[in-house]
Amino acid sequence: MVYHALFWQKTYIRWNQIEYKHFYGLVRGVWLRMVITNKEYEFAFNNCPDAILLTLSDGTVLSANPSACELFGYTEDEWCDLKRSDLVDATDSRTSVYLEARKKEGDVEGELIFIKKNGEKFTGHIKSALKQPEKSLGKACVIIKDITELKRAEESLKKNKERYYDLFYNARVGIFRCRINKMELLDVNKKITELSGYTKEELLNDVSIVKFPYPDEIDNIMGKLEEEGFIENHEVHILDKMGDIRTALVSFKLYPEEDFFEGTVVDITKRKELELKLQKSLEEKEILLKETHHRVKNNLAIISSIINLQSSYFDDPEALNAFKNIQDRANSMSMIHERLYKSKDLKNINFGEYLTRLCNNLYKTYTHSTNISLKLNIENLSVKNDVAVPLGIIVNELFTNSLKYAFPDENGNLQVDFRGNNEMYMLSIKDDGIGLPEDFGIEKTNSLGLTLVKILTEQINGTLELESENGTKWLIKIPIS
Repeated sequence: MVYHALFWQKTYIRWNQIEYKHFYGLVRGVWLRMVITNKEYEFAFNNCPDAILLTLSDGTVLSANPSACELFGYTEDEWCDLKRSDLVDATDSRTSVYLEARKKEGDVEGELIFIKKNGEKFTGHIKSALKQPEKSLGKACVIIKDITELKRAEESLKKNKERYYDLFYNARVGIFRCRINKMELLDVNKKITELSGYTKEELLNDVSIVKFPYPDEIDNIMGKLEEEGFIENHEVHILDKMGDIRTALVSFKLYPEEDFFEGTVVDITKRKELELKLQKSLEEKEILLKETHHRVKNNLAIISSIINLQSSYFDDPEALNAFKNIQDRANSMSMIHERLYKSKDLKNINFGEYLTRLCNNLYKTYTHSTNISLKLNIENLSVKNDVAVPLGIIVNELFTNSLKYAFPDENGNLQVDFRGNNEMYMLSIKDDGIGLPEDFGIEKTNSLGLTLVKILTEQINGTLELESENGTKWLIKIPIS
């Protein structure tokens, strides 16, 4: 607490025809004996920003400076009728203690609750000195500084500190503060003790009890902390007091000016254990699913072989064609399941690769002339298997129809396009053959293959468009969900 100068008269002297006074002065909290003139004394008294009261030792007020008038709300004339009991809160027990101390020591310093003229109370810091304390009725000087706002600020700071420490100690993550050079823990919260198994006292007394099974981890982290000033969410392993390895995510912030760093520690041991169990379970399910796709593919291949064997007992062209169509459909599904069990992604397949292989196989099977050319404009797009299977059958039907019926003279061009954007896939199969009959309609067709195309297109929420100029073009649009 810094005070301005206050002077108290002691004796009169004369020097070179000028009247001087000896004074005791309070300067920055230190009482000094000095000599000043009357005018200097009056100036200091009237212009001091702190309240100054000149009183008798029984509390009777003799004089008050302008700052005291402003602080308490009394006029200069009113001060002469005031006593200590009018200014100091009677419930403040410190008053009697201070008076006794001033009587013995000659001066005292402390805090009291004061009362203004309007009844308002405030906290004031006082510095008081008693002239001639050995006399029963001596004179005193009292300096009063209103510290109400300071007390409020201190109380607010105290509450904020309490909130901070409450947050610090009861946080759901571990928090610590550590000196940089000595690697000395300055403070830890409850979660740190739970994670390590050590008490707070044990950790603060000897941080070396905390062991790291993989020292390179902590060395790398501390090196990065010195370079960048902070690290965030680094995984480390810690040996707890029982010798068990705990996995934790740590974040550090460096304060080099104050020679310490703070950090948070999140125990993720259980999470890592669950992740490992989940990963193992997923791997097991993936193996089972791949085995399922493998067996489906093999079963479809067996069905195709049985169909091929059964067809050898028939001479009827229509029956043989029906057997061939069934076999092609089974083969198109078999190829998808083959790709799925060989793929790392069991939900999607590279439909571009599958489509290229399917079209080339069908082309080799049904084309007996080199005069029919095949052009493939196919993007390597990933397609979900629940879309890929029906879409593969659709391609099988439309592609084989073109090869069977569009080129009776075995001369022409067949083109397959497959592309996509963020919203949909677009598949088109186009030939420049003889085209479809004028009265053809997809809704009234009796063809099993085209009926299957219509049903499967609806199943994958697609749309089917047909163009019959200069051959036949099928355009299928499938939304990406």
